[in-house]
Amino acid sequence: MRKFSQRAVGRPYRLALALAFLNLSTAMPVWAQDQGSSQMPAAEEQPAQAQGELPLSGPAYRIATEAYNAFARRDYETAITQAREAIRQRPDVGRLRVLLAEALAASGKRDEARTEARQAANDPRLSSAARAQLSTLAAAEPAPAAPPAAQVSEPQPAPPPVASPAAPPAAKAGTSTQSSPAYQAADAAYRAYARRSYNLAVTKAREAVKLSPGNKAYRTLLANSLAAQKLARKPAVQAQAPVDQAASSAYAIAARITQLNKEGRRQDARRLFAEARDAGNLKALKPADLGYLATQAGDNEMAYEAFQQAKRAGELHGTQLIDAAYAARRAFHNEEAVALLHEAIDAEERGDFSLPPQRLFGLRREVADLTREFGFNSTLSYGSSGVSSGSFRPLDSSAGKILQHGSEVYWRPRGIGYRDGAIFELFARQFTTLNDSRDGPTGFPTMQGSVGARWKPFARYNLVLEASKLFKIGEHSRNDTLLRAAFGDSFGTDLRVDVPSWWTGQYYAEIGRYMESGQNIANGEARIGRSYRMDGIDKNLVVTPFLAVAPSYDSDLDKQFALGAGPGINARYWFREDKYTAPRSYVDFTVQYRAKLSGDDRAKGFFGAISVAY
Repeated sequence: MRKFSQRAVGRPYRLALALAFLNLSTAMPVWAQDQGSSQMPAAEEQPAQAQGELPLSGPAYRIATEAYNAFARRDYETAITQAREAIRQRPDVGRLRVLLAEALAASGKRDEARTEARQAANDPRLSSAARAQLSTLAAAEPAPAAPPAAQVSEPQPAPPPVASPAAPPAAKAGTSTQSSPAYQAADAAYRAYARRSYNLAVTKAREAVKLSPGNKAYRTLLANSLAAQKLARKPAVQAQAPVDQAASSAYAIAARITQLNKEGRRQDARRLFAEARDAGNLKALKPADLGYLATQAGDNEMAYEAFQQAKRAGELHGTQLIDAAYAARRAFHNEEAVALLHEAIDAEERGDFSLPPQRLFGLRREVADLTREFGFNSTLSYGSSGVSSGSFRPLDSSAGKILQHGSEVYWRPRGIGYRDGAIFELFARQFTTLNDSRDGPTGFPTMQGSVGARWKPFARYNLVLEASKLFKIGEHSRNDTLLRAAFGDSFGTDLRVDVPSWWTGQYYAEIGRYMESGQNIANGEARIGRSYRMDGIDKNLVVTPFLAVAPSYDSDLDKQFALGAGPGINARYWFREDKYTAPRSYVDFTVQYRAKLSGDDRAKGFFGAISVAY
């Protein structure tokens, strides 16, 4: 403990930032004391941020926290793995190298621990204090860390994080409600801490802990308030330069915003962020830290600008590139988002960090979505209604069975076509009946043309609104106006690269009205199945047996409603992919048998479709 305090006094500004900008749910020494029996790296091995050492932030901080948590529960292999990953992202952070050496020693790999410490001690990127500590570890026989009670005489702050997505209040045991006395006391403590009134912060934090002793966030608040109170009494801290005070205040405000989000007070967090931003009180934050904080506060444009500033300064590392890409996407800067995703994919390929295969595939899928401007769909379907889901299908149902061909081209206008998952498209399409079991018209005389627009207004909800103008091409087609709405959802419908088989499901429901004729039509389908990747044939070929239920409604038919259900099988082949882009196109084959549950015979029999989406 004495060694840590002596080092900390020499750099009061850095320790003040670490105390101010903390993630209250992951302060390691207090968490370990709560558990009672977990081992932790000694306090000397969790130093405050070294002089000249950039703070941990974003994914690197989260991974480092996972490593500390794993060490605390004696899961040393996980601690080693996560520490190595954090080091790959931030090789300049000495405390991560110390953690790795401690975890290796605790797992019984003493020789490897000494080797790791010796190599790290010679790394010029590390601070002199970290290299000295690692030299000591390399020269000594490493031993597992002592239990917390034997190693920590007073609480110590965690490494400085950045804002991360807040968990809902119910996710933490012991979280107080906004109106509770404990919450009010903690709120006063946070405000006092932000004003650097550490004596009052300690008093209010003690009151919060007394009223809610099971709340770990309040215990962490008390621990760090005590540490800040002690540090503030040192002459070096009292002589702190104004710029240091501004930085400390900025990180204290950031900590307050983070905690407001953790308590579920999203609007209060956003208001505090806006006030601090407008007053210029966040200028001392590192650009990447400001980017994460702005993301949490919902200020997408500021988050984008902050991450761009960090990129220009060379401060984006590892998976921070991914976070910056998503910030650009949320701010509708699609080209910048694609460029950042390309950099992230290249960095992962170089070994700068590692991602699970499906996560990497997800980045490539993002690139495919962000770069799409045009598309083409074509389908050949058989039955009384379609068996494919999506916005492109014949809406009309039939009392008999028809073979129908349809094709469509669409365009997403740049700037408004794709906005963080909201989509706007213009299209032109045609449908032609090739065969009719009731001897109705077929061929060119049935060709129906239409042009229109469709809009998916919400990123999170798959609601599609469509308006189209139908125009006659063949003599048995019509002129009309069709208004249409569809809603659906799905899981497991994209290609998986991490497992050979997976569950898949989807549903959709749509309604439409022909304005001139007054005809009303509705269709729907729900499926559940198991997808199998056919690696023996091609890794992009997926076969899915499924069960489905499909209702249909047509106001012009004698029996307006019909319902059928039954088994089916789908085969889909994905293509048009490259290093940066997931497959953009597929060929799809579906065949299904339905038994009639209600209505007329159009609900039963075989249904099928062959489709191409390009």
